[in-house]
Amino acid sequence: MKGLNSLRNVEIKPLTRQHVLKIGEGDFGLDIDNIESVTFGPEIGGKRTLVIASDNNFNPDGQFTQFVVFTLDPAAM
Repeated sequence: MKGLNSLRNVEIKPLTRQHVLKIGEGDFGLDIDNIESVTFGPEIGGKRTLVIASDNNFNPDGQFTQFVVFTLDPAAM
């Protein structure tokens, strides 16, 4: 839709959501109470990657900044 001034009278097909990863507290040894961002990263070994990041909220007691990269199995997507 780049370059359009308006979406009026334009047929839009909504995207569908697809569950690709569920992370529970303690899974993979992670403290996941403060995930700030999620994005797809580069392919590694032919697999897509998913990058999650969290910060420490300026809290030196217990929270920490972390970046975690997961590879996703294309057969499961």
